[in-house]
Amino acid sequence: SDGVGGSDVASAAVRVVGGVIQGTITNAVNGMPVESVSVSINGNDGITNDSGMYNIYLSLQSGIYNVESMVDSFCPFDGSFTLDENFSSNSFTYNFSISPIPEPGEIRIVLNWGPNPRDLDSWLGIPDIDGQTMGKVYYGNRGSSTSVPFATLDTDVTGGYGPETITIKQLFPGKYIYCIHLYSGTGTFQTSDATIKIYDSPDCTGETIQPSNGGEGIYWYVCDIDGETGSITVVNQVQNSSPVEN
Repeated sequence: SDGVGGSDVASAAVRVVGGVIQGTITNAVNGMPVESVSVSINGNDGITNDSGMYNIYLSLQSGIYNVESMVDSFCPFDGSFTLDENFSSNSFTYNFSISPIPEPGEIRIVLNWGPNPRDLDSWLGIPDIDGQTMGKVYYGNRGSSTSVPFATLDTDVTGGYGPETITIKQLFPGKYIYCIHLYSGTGTFQTSDATIKIYDSPDCTGETIQPSNGGEGIYWYVCDIDGETGSITVVNQVQNSSPVEN
């Protein structure tokens, strides 16, 4: 209607293409859900409820989806996942974790990934401390935050997504070796949508590392950390042998 007595009628066909990306965001240190987190996926926004869950409605097509999130007292998160050409569902689950801002002197390493492989294990090789051989921090030796090795495995997940989180409370001279062991499940590191975030204090700066496209094996040699300087040397090599003493 033109508002003064004239009118016309027409019709148009509208095709609605719908889909939803949903998931739960957890605290990388204790595994608890985090509410009021702002989430953006390819420019589409959502926010988590009191159960840490978010829903973002958008058209789902094959390709790379970039994820960003932020909330007070936590480090910002950025990651990505891929929908392959055979994806045909109208819903997709993407769970991930965010790290509290590390305390002064801490280094935190957080691994997030997709549903498969279901069990990726974080290992941290510890240099000898005061003449003591430390071995590694992993699910069989979760370490200590108040005594040697002053490093802890904070969370250990065996059903996909993560997080697998290691916090170094205090560095000692020598080389720390960080790697991932593919313990069980289908798929490879390259198909896992894995993202490793290394955070320091107080600016949450560090490294973001995803698996190298080359190499095969059940060990992902991620990086070395210099215990004197805290500097990170990225290796990013998938291989059949463990860089950390078993």
